[in-house]
Amino acid sequence: TPAPIRTRRSASAAPSDSVDFRSLPSSVDDPRYLKRTRQIDALLRQRPERLVEEGMMIDRDTARDDFWWFCKRFTSFQTYRITESGHPLKGKLWIDHPYSFWLCRQYQEVIAEPQEGWVWVKIHRLGHKTTTLLGLCLWIHAVDDSKTIGLWTHKAEEIGTGMGRGLLAEIQTERLRDHFPQFRNLKEGTKQGYVVDRPAGPREQSLLIASILTSPESVHPDIFMLDDVVTARLQGNVAQIAKISKNISSLAALMTPDCPVIVCNTPKDKADPLIVRERDGLFVKIIRQSATYGGVSMS
Repeated sequence: TPAPIRTRRSASAAPSDSVDFRSLPSSVDDPRYLKRTRQIDALLRQRPERLVEEGMMIDRDTARDDFWWFCKRFTSFQTYRITESGHPLKGKLWIDHPYSFWLCRQYQEVIAEPQEGWVWVKIHRLGHKTTTLLGLCLWIHAVDDSKTIGLWTHKAEEIGTGMGRGLLAEIQTERLRDHFPQFRNLKEGTKQGYVVDRPAGPREQSLLIASILTSPESVHPDIFMLDDVVTARLQGNVAQIAKISKNISSLAALMTPDCPVIVCNTPKDKADPLIVRERDGLFVKIIRQSATYGGVSMS
C-alpha cells in the first residue's frame, strides 16, 4: 500500500522536517495525487468558510512538501500545454509530462538532500528549463521566506529586468498569493530579482539575478544557481569564455562549503568552463538525462 502524502504543520519548517523526500509519489499517475486533488477540490467547493480554509491548508502544506505539486497547483505551469505537432501528449499539460516530473524531483532532491559541493543537472534544452528553475526559487521561498538565492546567467544583460519582472507576471498566480502571504506584496529587487514580503528588519534581496559576465560582488546567498552561463554564441569567443571562467571561480570563492549549488546548463564544447570544471573533478554529482523528441520515454 503506498504511503500517504503527509503534510506539514509548521510554515517555516524545511521540506525534510515533515516528510521523507523518498516517500513522495514516483509519477504523475500515482493514485495519491488523484485522491488528494479530489479531497482539496471537494473542500474548496463547500460554502462553509471552515471547510474552504481546510482545503487551502491541505493544498498549501502538500505544496511545501512536493515541488512538483507546487508547480502544478500554484504556478502558471497549470496552463502550459504541449503544442508540438505529432507529440503523443499534444494538448496535455507540460507539467504532467514524465520529463517535467523527473526534473522537478531532481531539483527538489538537491534542496532536500544537499550535496557538499556543486551539482550539475545536465538536461537537454527543454523549452521551460529556466522557468522550472525560477519556479524552484518561488517554492524555496514558499517553504522558507528567509532564504536568499543568487542566480547567475549569461542571459541577464539581454533580458534586463525582465527575468525578475517576468517571474512576477508569468509564473505567479492568484492562488499562489492567496495561499502564501509572503508573495502578496512581492517587490522587484533593487537589481534583477525580487524581495518577498516578510516582517520588518534586515531585508537582503530574496532572489538576485546577475550576469555571469559581470564580476561578482561580495554577496553570500544561501543557495547559488547557474543557468545558461555558457551559450552557443560563445563558441570560439576565447575572451568571453576566459572571463566567464574567471567569474565562475570568483563565485566559488564566495561560497561556504555547505552551500547548495545547482548548475542547470546544456554542455557546449570542450572549451566550456563547466566542462573544464567537470574534467577537474569539481562537481560532486552530475545528473544526466535526455528525452525523446516528441515522445514520452526517457533514456
